[in-house]
This record gives sequence, structure tokens and C-alpha cells, in this order.
Amino acid sequence: MRKKVATHALIKTVMKAIGKKYGHKKLGAKALNLSRQMIKRVNIDKANWWKPNPRMKRKDAINAAVKQILQIFYLSQEISREVPNKKDVVCIKEGKEKQYVQKHVMIMTSADAYSLIHKAQNDSD
Repeated sequence: MRKKVATHALIKTVMKAIGKKYGHKKLGAKALNLSRQMIKRVNIDKANWWKPNPRMKRKDAINAAVKQILQIFYLSQEISREVPNKKDVVCIKEGKEKQYVQKHVMIMTSADAYSLIHKAQNDSD
């Protein structure tokens, strides 16, 4: 048998009804199959307890400047060419902005492209 999990609206109404007077940690958690994290979230933030926590950024994420350099390099005519079909478009989302870019096909292998960018970086240093 599957456990029944309460909806957010039901949790909210029951938690209000039980209140701190009767000890909502003892009664409400067992009745509604609530986790300790959910109870902490309800106690900390009364208004937005049901919303998920924001995602943390990765520590090893590539920064925006390096992404821009790589994008310009891989979209150059030496490495790739545009697909001629008008409908072959890729949507790139950055926050709330949408940018449509024509699809590209690589002319050379990834290893050859890597050797080119590696050689270009060594020449600039």
C-alpha cells in the first residue's frame, strides 16, 4: 500500500487548527506524514513555507566570460557552419530572456577544435 501524502492546502489548514497550544510537532507531523524539514520551514517562514528553496550555484561552474569566449569560438566559420533551414533554431534562456540562435554543424572534430583553441591561447600568452 502507498502512503497518503497530504496536499499543501490541507497541511496549512490542519497546522492552523492544531496550533502551538496542542503541540503541532507531535500531532500534525504524525497525522500528515510531515518531515522535520517541512515543520522547520513552516515555523521559520509563515507566508512562503510551501515554496521550494532556491537552488545553490555550483562552486566549479564556468564563469560567464569563459562561456562567451567558447561560444564565439565554436560559432566561428572555421569551426562550424550554419544549417541552411530557417526553422532549425535553438532557444537559449538566460533568466527571463530568450535568445534564438541558428543551429550550427561542426566542420571538424572536437579534438581538432580543442587543439585550435589551445594553440590560439598559447600564442596569445
